[in-house]
Amino acid sequence: MLLVGFFISSLGMTFVDAASNHKDKPFGFNFENSVVAYTEPRTKYNNTSAYMKATSILIGKYFNAQVTTADKNPVGPKTRIELNKPTYLINYAFEIYNRPVDVRIKGEKIHGTTVIGASGVWSPDSI
Repeated sequence: MLLVGFFISSLGMTFVDAASNHKDKPFGFNFENSVVAYTEPRTKYNNTSAYMKATSILIGKYFNAQVTTADKNPVGPKTRIELNKPTYLINYAFEIYNRPVDVRIKGEKIHGTTVIGASGVWSPDSI
């Protein structure tokens, strides 16, 4: 009986560890009236990088992105996002909270650039 319980509990750990939110969903940033924009929050289930790909950048070539908590506290470094370049954003949200946590991506116009907007896809977990 003890062996069966151990087997079942180890399966449960496998399912929990395998949880992921890596399905891409669209984002749209407008930098015309503000240098900062945010995606909608999504739940992050593991310690992988977040993912972002800009399929359109209006009047410019790149912008910065940073993973934040749902309440907009940074949990990783800024990363440059370029047109049509899949990018993985390092973050420590899962490690800091040690549980699934709602995150969003902060998009930021880089000082001196002409970018007025961007759109594409993102996910909080990369696998």
